[in-house]
Amino acid sequence: MSERVAELEQVLLQPSSLLPDELEAQRLSVLGAEYGVKGDPRTPPGDPPRYKDCRDELGELEAVRRSMLNPYDIHAEYDGPGKLALVRKGLPHGMNEMTVLAQEGYNDKPVDNLFGFAPDVRRSFYEVGASFSEFAEAEGLYPLLSYTYDPQTRDRKPPQSVKTYHLQLTARSDQELAEMAGNAQTLGAYESTIKQRQLIDESSVVYSLALADYFSAYPAGSLTPIAPFTRDSCPNLRFQIGNDWQDILKPEFDKSLEAIHDAVTGLFADFADATMQGVTGIWQRPDLDQNAAHTYIDSIPWMQPETKAVLHQFMQGLRTKHLQRVESLKKLGMTSHVFPVAGLCYGTAINKDNNGNLMLSIRPQFFGEGGGTGLQYLDPINTTVKMTKGSGMYNKQEVLAKQVFERKCAAYIVNLAS
Repeated sequence: MSERVAELEQVLLQPSSLLPDELEAQRLSVLGAEYGVKGDPRTPPGDPPRYKDCRDELGELEAVRRSMLNPYDIHAEYDGPGKLALVRKGLPHGMNEMTVLAQEGYNDKPVDNLFGFAPDVRRSFYEVGASFSEFAEAEGLYPLLSYTYDPQTRDRKPPQSVKTYHLQLTARSDQELAEMAGNAQTLGAYESTIKQRQLIDESSVVYSLALADYFSAYPAGSLTPIAPFTRDSCPNLRFQIGNDWQDILKPEFDKSLEAIHDAVTGLFADFADATMQGVTGIWQRPDLDQNAAHTYIDSIPWMQPETKAVLHQFMQGLRTKHLQRVESLKKLGMTSHVFPVAGLCYGTAINKDNNGNLMLSIRPQFFGEGGGTGLQYLDPINTTVKMTKGSGMYNKQEVLAKQVFERKCAAYIVNLAS
């Protein structure tokens, strides 16, 4: 079976065919790393239902309320619009982190993106994120705020299984960063094309280039787009926000971030309307008319000619016929090679670069399976890192260290609001 899989990899996935040679060389030359994360052995009393086990029965919002918003897992509540809960992450991405979920502001309907909430609830998220980051830096840690937009993918291992919007707060220690750096190698050094794609999805590079052109023509407030690989080794679109965590509390940032979300989702929707037919369902995707895609690309007035050439090659390299062979691919464990997420997915991250600038990262993707927190570009080590879970469990001493951080950090955040 392994020989058959290897043979099909060569047929189904040839990364160089999706990107021009120069761009592919850039992609393969940057650093990527996998980092194993231990599980959290703590379990809440009363055995609350697991989200995945009750979502279909209870619905998205009620499943989140019963599974994640239980008293044991809530470290503290932020006294502001949305009544945000600071929640223990059951499947952590690292030692020092927590999840932020709104408890109010839904109007009895699940909200799958930040801008589904009222402006005052969004500000609560920003306030919590800024406070967390300032606390983490004072503790000698490297903070990063992140979330994923992926409202439709439910069949394959999705970047975001929980569709209700949640903000991830993660703080990395020097030890964690050093371990990640120790695992790093150039993308081209990975023999598996699966791992190459899961670390840096070609579609992320391509759509980021298109978005950089769009935001150069239609700026998102004062934010200037930074195209992939142009300022650093980050393989996706970035913007410079400022140099202080308080900058995300400014009304201009919220307006700019909303403009970015509307453009990223709207541009893809326009493309899909013009080039795709069919419905999205469990292991079902619309058909892509490649001729229509090429025609559509040529008609975009704001896109630079060199970017159009990249998109044309990407579209030409897609093997859309394999979307009709899903059952065979599932048996071989190869759906991530050719079967994209259901609709648009993008990860967002806010962190500081090596010059102390506060950066906003927007990573669209259609093949990669890492969410906004599970796959991140980390400036201190100039590496894209994919978190892999299931590497044992934290021991008693490590759990105690996690608890100390959680208590101190939650108290700091809540006290700032009082």
